[in-house]
Amino acid sequence: MKRIITSIVLAAVLALSTMAADVPYTVFYKATDMALEGSAFAATTADGTVNDKVLICNEKGDNASGTGFTFTFTVPEDGNYTIWGRVFYPSQSNNSIHYSVDGGESLIWDFPDEDDSAGETDPALMPACYGSWQYFYLTYRQGGTFTDTNMQGWWSIENGEWRHAPNVLNLTAGEHSIHFVGRETGWMIDELVVTELTTEEYDPNYYEGNSAILDPCQFCGTYWQHYYEDIYAATGVTAEEYYNNTLYPVVEEAEVVDAAAAAGAPTTAPQTADATVLLAAVAALTGAIVSKKRR
Repeated sequence: MKRIITSIVLAAVLALSTMAADVPYTVFYKATDMALEGSAFAATTADGTVNDKVLICNEKGDNASGTGFTFTFTVPEDGNYTIWGRVFYPSQSNNSIHYSVDGGESLIWDFPDEDDSAGETDPALMPACYGSWQYFYLTYRQGGTFTDTNMQGWWSIENGEWRHAPNVLNLTAGEHSIHFVGRETGWMIDELVVTELTTEEYDPNYYEGNSAILDPCQFCGTYWQHYYEDIYAATGVTAEEYYNNTLYPVVEEAEVVDAAAAAGAPTTAPQTADATVLLAAVAALTGAIVSKKRR
């Protein structure tokens, strides 16, 4: 059938437009916007930061009930969420945090830790994860018997503790808070990210061609790849800009109309259109959407 109602064309285009606008929930927060307590953390300037100032840890506590800072955020609906932080830490002695979610148990957030650099001061001889800005997901120390070398590294298998287990937060819609306390001092945090995407689906460090991957991580197996340099450090484009402009851009209504018009499909009056025109309009819009999604 070569002639079809234009409303079908418009319905198809509208459906694709709605799909394109369904961007996964991901929000970037400045660390310096957090509520500070006492002098445990302070705002400071540093090279390579996304924001004008970052937080540096000056004091440490025994658990998450100590003095630190509180990150308050909201999520739009019930579901699972992952937290990432853009962090800088100079050594294995400055790379862990106490935290609690919504007043719950005290947990430990560990950044990548390669203990073969103990006492080393020459940056050229230290593992790449030290002394660079990078995003790392919120972790907790998971105990157990580990045998899967694709998931856990030699330290976890030998010692029965996976320090890089992702802490996926199951949250209800509304406001939540995470209280952070320094377990070690000297590390800095620039930004926090809340996303409904899993660690497998999204990594704020990512950009096409990024090969700066820690190999290996002593806690993790080959499945887990930790970047030691993020997109901003390598390209000058922030993770937020890359997310909004490249990975998940919103297709505006004007783009939908332009795509239909370019394919020769009517966009107003309820006339008729050739089936080939419909297919061309749908293909044009689909191509515009797919080309902008992360490959």
